[in-house]
Amino acid sequence: LELRASGEIAFQSIVVRHVAYEGTDAEGRMRLHRRVGAFLAGLPGRVPPARIARHHELAGEPELASRAWRAAGESARAAYSNREALRFFARALALMPEDSPERFEIHERREQILRALSLRTEQRTELETMRRAAEAARNDAMLATAMNRLARHDLDAGRLAGVDAMLRRALDAAIGAGERAAEIESLRLLGHLR
Repeated sequence: LELRASGEIAFQSIVVRHVAYEGTDAEGRMRLHRRVGAFLAGLPGRVPPARIARHHELAGEPELASRAWRAAGESARAAYSNREALRFFARALALMPEDSPERFEIHERREQILRALSLRTEQRTELETMRRAAEAARNDAMLATAMNRLARHDLDAGRLAGVDAMLRRALDAAIGAGERAAEIESLRLLGHLR
């Protein structure tokens, strides 16, 4: 192995890499990925989170991999690499426990990206997932966010039927949660119906 000036660790030859990797049993490969993932995560420089995530995933560490995939998604989103962010967030969701409260936040990020990309069908799917998660968690703050966004989605599409009920539900949830920003958003969107 060699440490390159960029901070990258690599085999000097791809043939050596292939032989070393394939000659190691599955348990040994997992141990190697665990060590490399921990090493990369501990480097002082900026290592791409997707690289760390891949090693954690191959090491059989879903919690660490999920966190790193989420960080990779946030990094890609910040760089306006939206499709890559969607892919990284999807990997994080695939490894995350179903009952994790972080799932709502990741679906929220995905919804924002899909709205920006005008992928309305996929956006609606994320919104419905957010609504179901909020209802399952009995979380008024999350419900207010989901219902406001569902209403905005329908308003953007010119579908007014049911929007008033969505916004009333969002408003009630926002008030119940003490979420002033969500309450104001509900009232602002209700104003579009008048």
